[in-house]
Amino acid sequence: MFFKDYFNSIADIIDAKFRSYQNTSKNPADKGELCEIFLKEFLDDSIGDSFKIFRGGRIVNSVGDESKQIDIVLAGKRSIKLFGDKGIYPIETIFGCCSITATLDKKKLIDCCSEFMTIPKNGFKFDFHGYLKQSFVEQTMNAWKYLIPYKIIFAYKGSLKAEWIEDMQQLTSKSGIAHNALPDLVVVNKVGMIEKSINKKLETEIVFTPFDQYPNYGIPFGKMLYHLNNLNWEELFLRPDLSIYLNKDLYP
Repeated sequence: MFFKDYFNSIADIIDAKFRSYQNTSKNPADKGELCEIFLKEFLDDSIGDSFKIFRGGRIVNSVGDESKQIDIVLAGKRSIKLFGDKGIYPIETIFGCCSITATLDKKKLIDCCSEFMTIPKNGFKFDFHGYLKQSFVEQTMNAWKYLIPYKIIFAYKGSLKAEWIEDMQQLTSKSGIAHNALPDLVVVNKVGMIEKSINKKLETEIVFTPFDQYPNYGIPFGKMLYHLNNLNWEELFLRPDLSIYLNKDLYP
């Protein structure tokens, strides 16, 4: 692999940063903030030219639904600055989001999945200006509904078990789009990962990879970049119609 050593070193560096700040005197809120900063730094350095990357905020739709607080949000580069300043992000502008925790266990995993389930996938509007074929529009909207935003749960330590996949599926089965509600990547740094994929028949596959059996423990960072970079190109076609947000103040 061309980048095996590089991504393994990223995992090592993030682990070292976390451990250097881990002591009993630190406020839990400070620890949580540092955990978010460490991963955001990696994303900024790697794909900051493709997205606006924010710490903290809620994802909203045009009818007033909103998500719970999300730790890291990746918005389209062309999104209006006003929304980022206010910490609210129209669902049409969001391509990725991350839930960060110092320690992962089964309860925390379910809590993070529950946060992702609150991201609204209705009350949206895109403007295709009528110049794209209807079949292409339908394919693009299907990709948006099933693949966007790319959702990551990242932990610095803890455990990860294959049997937890079933718990995630049972929880998200209550959602209108069960595949989209599931996290795409669950990572406990240098411990293991759970990855979700979907085929052309819209069938979902979820795979658990423990790193004691797979030596490339930095691979989750490569997967983050690969999938987020792919979704970044969708911004060329998914043109958010933000008038439905901005006009609410003009025409109450």
